[in-house]
Amino acid sequence: MQKKAVVSEGLIFRHFTNKEGLLTEIMNEGIGKIQPFLDTIINENDPEIVILKVIELPYKIILSEKEFWKLQINIKSQNSKFKKDFDTNKYLIPIYLKLNQAFADLKFQNPELETQYLFTVLNGLTLSLIELENLNDATVIINYIQSKYKK
Repeated sequence: MQKKAVVSEGLIFRHFTNKEGLLTEIMNEGIGKIQPFLDTIINENDPEIVILKVIELPYKIILSEKEFWKLQINIKSQNSKFKKDFDTNKYLIPIYLKLNQAFADLKFQNPELETQYLFTVLNGLTLSLIELENLNDATVIINYIQSKYKK
């Protein structure tokens, strides 16, 4: 569903100065929207639940506002400055470290490699979720990925 702003282009650019200012604000809004999801993972103490929550993260985020997240991905993929400035790893570093610690606590043979692997899988999942017509179809694959890490 597409919505139109009920403001003039001039008013938008008076507030944001230029296109880059507008896009920066959109990207910052994304970081603000993702933060509560990240906080629930950071505050979790059970390593298995940390892993399961990280796996759910792309689904929960995209389910909340699919078109907004599609815009985020498009901005980063079409503009190298935004890709660099808003590199996913920058704001996901605490999650990466928490996940790595969860794998270490659960005695995985190579926690660092397992963390990299899961992040790679979830990056692909995120892109797939953006393209899905019905996000409910994604629960099957999410449950499958989670089953790999359940005791």
